[in-house]
Amino acid sequence: MSVLPLRSGDPERLGAYGLVARLGTGGQGTVFLGETTDGVQVAIKQLHAQFNDDPRARARFAAELAAAQRVAPFCTASILDSDVEGDAPYIVSEYVPGLPLSTVVKEEGPRTGPGLDRIAVGTITALAAIHQAGIVHRDFKPANVLLGPDGPRVIDFGVARALDATTVSGPAVGTPSYMAPEQISGDEVGAPADVFAWASTMIYAATGRPPYGKDSIPAVMHRILYLDPDLGGVQGSFSDLLERCLAKEPGERPASQEILMALLDQSGQVRGPNAPATAGAMLNRGALAASTEHADPAPDGVTSAEHEDRTRSIPPRRRRWVLLAGSAAAVLAVSAGGMALAMSSQDDTRRPPAKIGGTLMMMVPSEGGPPEIDPARVEGVAGKSIVRALFTGLVEAGPDGRVQRRLATAITPSDGCRAWDIAVRPGTTFSDGSPVDAAAFVRGWNRAAKDRKGPAAEVMGGIKGFGAARSGRAAAMRGARASGSSIRVELDSPDCEFDQHLADTVFLPVPRTAGPLWGRHPVGNGPFKIASYERGERITLDRNDRWALGRARLDRVVVTTAGETSADGISAFQNGRLGFTPVAPGDEALARSRLGAGDRLLERPAAASAYLVPITARGPLRTREARLAVSYALDRAELTDKAFNGLRSTATSLIPAALPGFGSGGACASCLRQDPAEARRLAAQAGLKPGTRLKLLITRTDVATAWAPLAQRQLKRVLGLKLDIRIKPSTAALTRTMAAPGASGLAAYGHSAGHPSAYAFLHPILGGGQSENYSAWRNADFDAALARVPGAATEAERVGLARAAEKIALDDMALIPLWDTRRTGLVSKRFTGLDLGFDGAPTLATASLR
Repeated sequence: MSVLPLRSGDPERLGAYGLVARLGTGGQGTVFLGETTDGVQVAIKQLHAQFNDDPRARARFAAELAAAQRVAPFCTASILDSDVEGDAPYIVSEYVPGLPLSTVVKEEGPRTGPGLDRIAVGTITALAAIHQAGIVHRDFKPANVLLGPDGPRVIDFGVARALDATTVSGPAVGTPSYMAPEQISGDEVGAPADVFAWASTMIYAATGRPPYGKDSIPAVMHRILYLDPDLGGVQGSFSDLLERCLAKEPGERPASQEILMALLDQSGQVRGPNAPATAGAMLNRGALAASTEHADPAPDGVTSAEHEDRTRSIPPRRRRWVLLAGSAAAVLAVSAGGMALAMSSQDDTRRPPAKIGGTLMMMVPSEGGPPEIDPARVEGVAGKSIVRALFTGLVEAGPDGRVQRRLATAITPSDGCRAWDIAVRPGTTFSDGSPVDAAAFVRGWNRAAKDRKGPAAEVMGGIKGFGAARSGRAAAMRGARASGSSIRVELDSPDCEFDQHLADTVFLPVPRTAGPLWGRHPVGNGPFKIASYERGERITLDRNDRWALGRARLDRVVVTTAGETSADGISAFQNGRLGFTPVAPGDEALARSRLGAGDRLLERPAAASAYLVPITARGPLRTREARLAVSYALDRAELTDKAFNGLRSTATSLIPAALPGFGSGGACASCLRQDPAEARRLAAQAGLKPGTRLKLLITRTDVATAWAPLAQRQLKRVLGLKLDIRIKPSTAALTRTMAAPGASGLAAYGHSAGHPSAYAFLHPILGGGQSENYSAWRNADFDAALARVPGAATEAERVGLARAAEKIALDDMALIPLWDTRRTGLVSKRFTGLDLGFDGAPTLATASLR
């Protein structure tokens, strides 16, 4: 993409946005690259100065904005801001780079496998949303399909029209090889013309040629009007669907919504209890099905079900289809029907593809010792950052927390979710060439089950025979058996979320040659392999050319593990020694202050929350009223301002909003705002008198030592309580003190889900008799409600049951929520494709030099 310097006479600012470069010019306006005050890049289209006093031009510009806001967010770049009434009208949108399909096919060849699937599903999702808004594109073609880093997008609405204005007839508008018969003949043009063009574009994507040729314009138009399309090279049901879309009569073509339904049905995504019930749900399902980074085509002979391309984790707010309007260097809307602004790489002004090669230097804080890299034991983000680069599992948690298949080609429950059959992609290997088959996965599972220092019990405990394997009474779990390329799993009780468990690292494969010390230097099957390991200093990872899912772009990743804190990493990043470093809670403001021009601060919600744990078995907080009094007495907004400079949201529930189905506000009334009067009323009921002493256990972190004294003052001011702050040297010391006989008072504690499930989150910390239930809270109604969650057949039922269990716990204030947690990291401007995955680990497989 051409990014040109500002010219003499260009403004330095438009509204609140600083202008840093020119991105392109069209007949109606100029698009600039701008920045917010936080350094976020945006695309800003300004109406040409000669049109400022032209009422019709200004009206068209305002209509463009209205049209952009009209289309569903599945296909629009978000409109961030606008001023169409001022002296210099402008529209601000997200900035999204990408390459057109025409260029990718020309340079890399036809698309196959999941790459073609994503293009088909993504573009028809965009058209379905466009048509649902009452708009027809009229110039759909390969050059107007942008393969952005988050998936395909439909661009260039320079000739688009609103269907509710009228179906358009008149002179032919479009690109000859992709025009429908009615466009050529001058008849009415509506949504069916887009369907015709979509099918022609998909044939080009699959074969490298349009279905009616690309020689002389008269010859092409003659074939479109009178001859059958050339579908050679397009296989199976997809060919049949495209042939229907190329019917000469508009009324005989399927609607875009029908096509989307057919494509999702072929992939099994619209059948069963989770089938989308509304048009909006269908668009959302289509968006989720294709929102991944453009990657290398699948290996020859590998079907879509067998192959998943590398993905870049996208924050949930970016999981949408971007409908863009364009000119040469930037996507510019140039007519009244023009749509949203976002940047595109057109054929003549495209940016180069991501580079292959180079080294990324990164750091993971030591957190008191070298990171654990044994997949059977790893729990923290530091270790997972390395393990995720070394291994590829059956599934992974996507950016939105939903499971995506990786080496599993099918996962099928039976017997009311008491049994599961998993088909493993055949023919893949570890980096040493040994096979990654079903037996390798089961071998890894049994190894994790027998490791008493690891976290396998929570996610594997339901497999038959787990207890016997854990205790050493059996060599393996009898409920996990491998046969060829299949795994049969049998559970003690129904668990319709078992496929989500598989995203945990304890379910990763292990080679046959693994010995007792394998976990210190594991041989994996991921995008990278260990080249060298200096324990406590650094791990060097080299690209694994045997990776089943393609080829990592970086040659090498050097992970420094010697830094004590994230502040060390931020300092090294600022000095140019690191290309990526994670940012610990409380260091976000420091990280923002050290950002250089073009560097990025990555942020994503985490499946984790911070709490005060009240010891309920004994002491002043035995009663519900006492615990609620403490909760109402806290000013969480003041605490987060102190600890995080206001860069955290106060928690309103027990279950983090990052988990699927829990994005809305929670049910914690006492969390919403401080209420001193209610706190005193409840304290009086509980007999919690002024002068009562309470212990508060915290760990020795900058965050805790920042907010704990403030909480101490709040509880004294509102309730007269005397809070005795006890600092523990580590989380292990903190939990030992909480679990000790005679423990009482409060403890600051954070908890994260091992995999994206509300049950997996709540059960360890509040289930009766569970290891992390440090509050010692017991409630039979809660246990009964939570026990029903795994057996519910649909996600909606499971979410409803989990919310009911959560409400029981909140009504009794079993835990006192404080704030939601976020994962944060710094990325140098020298790298692209690097983001944070669901568990906070960097997406090294998709990272590359710019």
